[in-house]
Amino acid sequence: FFFQAEDGIRDFCLSRGLGDVYKRQALIPLLGINAEYMGITGQTEEAPEVKAKKERQKQEMQQALLQQIEEKKRQKQLEEKRRRQEEHEEEERVRKEREELERKKKKKKKKKSTLR
Repeated sequence: FFFQAEDGIRDFCLSRGLGDVYKRQALIPLLGINAEYMGITGQTEEAPEVKAKKERQKQEMQQALLQQIEEKKRQKQLEEKRRRQEEHEEEERVRKEREELERKKKKKKKKKSTLR
């Protein structure tokens, strides 16, 4: 190839040939570039570090989901505990009201019997 310079003189440029292409392909894994993504090679397998990263992300996602499930279980347990406590308190209130009514009835009965 020749390149045209501004002054009209041509400079000779050697072709780099295929050797440089192969050298670049050898450098790609060293640079951490995903060759498949770049469309440089026909490899279908991911780089080991990409696989490891995806596996870590998958494990982190699973861990997060498990934590969410555990949190929902705890919330349900707390809600159930509160509900049982409220039921118990309501039963206790009703029991005390009944006892109070019974005392009042007994008092009225006693008053009536003393008036006769």
